[in-house]
Amino acid sequence: MLSLTLYPVLPSPARPRSPRCIALALLGLALAVLPATALAQPAPPQVERSLPQVRLTVVRGRVDVMPADGRSFAPALADTALARGARIRTGDDGRAEITLSDGVTIALDPQSLLVIYGNASPTAPGVAPSTTTTLVRGTLRITAPPASAAESIPIATQALTVFPGRSDALVAAELGGHVTRVAVTRGRMRVRFGTNEYVLPSGRAVREEVGRPPSLMRALPRAPQWRRAPSTRALSFGEPVDVEGIFGPGPRVSGVNVTGYRVDIARDARFRDRLGEQRLGPRETQLRFRSLNPGTWYVRLFALDPDRFESSPSSVARIEIAAPRVDPGELPTATAAGRRASLVIPQGFYCSLDGSPWMVADRPRPLDPGRSYALRCGTTADGHDARATTLAADQVGPLVHSVRLAPPGAPAGGTTAASTLSLDLSDAEGRPVSLATVEVSATEPEVVVEPLRETDPRGRYTAGVRLPVTVRELHLRVVINRALTLEEAVEVPAVAFAAPVPAVRVAPPPVQVQVIRAAQPFRHPEDEEVPTDEDE
Repeated sequence: MLSLTLYPVLPSPARPRSPRCIALALLGLALAVLPATALAQPAPPQVERSLPQVRLTVVRGRVDVMPADGRSFAPALADTALARGARIRTGDDGRAEITLSDGVTIALDPQSLLVIYGNASPTAPGVAPSTTTTLVRGTLRITAPPASAAESIPIATQALTVFPGRSDALVAAELGGHVTRVAVTRGRMRVRFGTNEYVLPSGRAVREEVGRPPSLMRALPRAPQWRRAPSTRALSFGEPVDVEGIFGPGPRVSGVNVTGYRVDIARDARFRDRLGEQRLGPRETQLRFRSLNPGTWYVRLFALDPDRFESSPSSVARIEIAAPRVDPGELPTATAAGRRASLVIPQGFYCSLDGSPWMVADRPRPLDPGRSYALRCGTTADGHDARATTLAADQVGPLVHSVRLAPPGAPAGGTTAASTLSLDLSDAEGRPVSLATVEVSATEPEVVVEPLRETDPRGRYTAGVRLPVTVRELHLRVVINRALTLEEAVEVPAVAFAAPVPAVRVAPPPVQVQVIRAAQPFRHPEDEEVPTDEDE
């Protein structure tokens, strides 16, 4: 019960008691005798320091997420916001990366479980929400921007709590977090273990276990060094390429034994899109990656000690596996002009077409359609390491073509028609394709197509055709430069025949003969008889 002592208030002799003063006194007396619960007001909410927002930015392999109010895990999606209490779980091949709004990234290795701003067990009712992220099991890698001034979020395991600050570090929770390994490779990080708190500097590591006294700091191995880094450029014509390199251990650290190496390979310089990793023994110093596809790859090395602590990473080897590519071009449309195919040469490479001088990657090289090219490329200007391949005719299109058949003509009453076949060839920009070798044949056995020859205008090829008058469609096979084959169906225009004219027998006109006089038969003078003496 509320205890209240009242003291009388004497009025001032200079000012008489007013009705307003009397009312205020009575109100105060009424409030004094009310129960304490009637005066209770809700406490103002406690202002919590602003926590960095969290997004799941990279998902590789099997990664599942369960929200704080969820009952089961579901497959995770990249670029997803993670609320307080969300759980991220990676499978045997799963890798995930979360990004905080202050620029810090946390990468999860396979077989890991992380709770965002929460504990391993659900928060009991009435208990203030946690501001600590919990690593239940597995391994995470923290990377802070070099210029970051953020304290970032604390990360706890069953054994300890770390405050990453502006450091790059590894935290591994084993045996349910009862054993925790922490290593710092850049900057320094505050560690709280039980009632003890200390700062772990760069190049040092600890292994703490629940129920045991704090352990001593240990030195990390030195980063491996490249003896012969993989080639910065490798040529591919689209096929996978093997990559090799040679490395060795870094400077020896007293009391630290190197028991193996870990090799990371990724498609980006930050190693967010990692292809995977290799484990090598302490005496293995030759690195080999098989069947890497064209693209840019990044490789780095780590040295491992007996407790699987890692060194800082080696220098990153950048490998560009490049393939000259053909931009296929585009056919013209109603709203856009066509574009020829072209050869695109990667930066730092040299290529030659059909024995031409070496070309560099200053501009795309246009290609003529309907033919093949002999392509040679290398990584040096003298071509000593050049390799050869062929660009097929169907890669260097598009080829614009049209086929026409003139109306056939045939003699009256004939069964075979004669026509003219015309084939026009041009590239996507409308330039005629001239001096091509064109062969045309028909699938109909009765059809005969004569050899084609180029006529005016350029790019037009014509040939005579003989075909039965009953054929209404020709199926043609067109071979251009003995490299590109086209199949065409051409409609045959109707054959126009002249109607036969029936023969009319006309009787000859009558002949009238009029005898004017009878003439003596003609006799040659030599035929006249000469009288003899006896006649006389």
